[in-house]
Amino acid sequence: MKLSAVCEVTFHYQDKVPPIDYVVTVAANMETYPPQDWLVGESLPSNFNPEIIQMTLKELSPKTVR
Repeated sequence: MKLSAVCEVTFHYQDKVPPIDYVVTVAANMETYPPQDWLVGESLPSNFNPEIIQMTLKELSPKTVR
């Protein structure tokens, strides 16, 4: 079974959370993810892109890391 299929099943059958907790999670997702991913957040795997990883690693330095 593919990772994306496992993540999708996990997303659909996750434990129910109180509405206020769900709202807080979605609000936090709005700061991190594009609009189409606000409801799923980190539940679904992202596309692997080595170029973005390399670009991010090049930006890291002792001066920029807090």
